[in-house]
Amino acid sequence: MIPVILLRNVSKDYRTDSVLVRALHDVNLEIPRGEFAVILGPSGSGKTTLLNLLAGIDTPTSGGVTVDGESTQNLTPEALTDFRRRKVGVVFQFFNLIPTLTALENVELVGELCGRAEESAPLLREVGLEERLQHFPSELSGGEQQRVAIARALVKNPAVVLGDEPTGNLDFETGRKILGLLRQINREQNITVLLVTHNTAIAAMADRVIRLAGGTVSEVAENPAPLPVGAVKW
Repeated sequence: MIPVILLRNVSKDYRTDSVLVRALHDVNLEIPRGEFAVILGPSGSGKTTLLNLLAGIDTPTSGGVTVDGESTQNLTPEALTDFRRRKVGVVFQFFNLIPTLTALENVELVGELCGRAEESAPLLREVGLEERLQHFPSELSGGEQQRVAIARALVKNPAVVLGDEPTGNLDFETGRKILGLLRQINREQNITVLLVTHNTAIAAMADRVIRLAGGTVSEVAENPAPLPVGAVKW
C-alpha cells in the first residue's frame, strides 16, 4: 500500500543567534492511507516540528516530506500555501477560531478559499452543531468550538487531518467525544488522522503509535486491536 504520509531522512535545524538547534534528525516514517495514528513524546522531542512539516507550515532542512503523493521539497511559498489548502486540515489545541465570525462563517471562510463554501453548513450538521450555526465562539462551549475547528479542517476535503493536542484544552468527557468524532471521520470517510499528543492513554485507540525522543523516531508500533473510544481513560 502506498503511504499517504512519507518522510525520508528528514532533519530540521533552527538557528538562534549563534546557536544551532536540531529539532529533528534523520526521521523516516510511513503512514498508510486511512489509518488513525498517534505521535507521542515529551516536550522538546520534535512533535510540533514534525506536525508543522507535514502541514506545510515549515520545510525540512534536509530530506523529503511527501503527503498524498505530493512532495513539499523545493516548493515556493505560494505553492506551499496551495499545498496546505488542498492536502491537509489542522485541528489545534486552542481552536483558533475568529471571534467576530459565527460558527458557520468560520468554516465558510476556509471553504471559500477551497471552492467548497457550500459544504460548510452540512459539515457543521455532521459534527452535531446544526443548532449552533449562527453562534459566535464566545457563545459555544470548548467542545463545540473544537467541533467547529474540525468542520473547518474537513471543508478542505483533505487527505490528512492533523491534530495538535486537540483534546489538551478540554475536560475528559468532552475530549473523549472529540476523539470519537475524529475516529468516526477516519473510519467513515477513510481520511488519515494523525494526532500529536503527550497523552499516552490515547495511543490505545490508534492503529499506529509513533514515539519521538530527542528529535528522532524511537519506536513505531502497529496496534492489532485498537480500543474503542469509550474504553479509553486518562
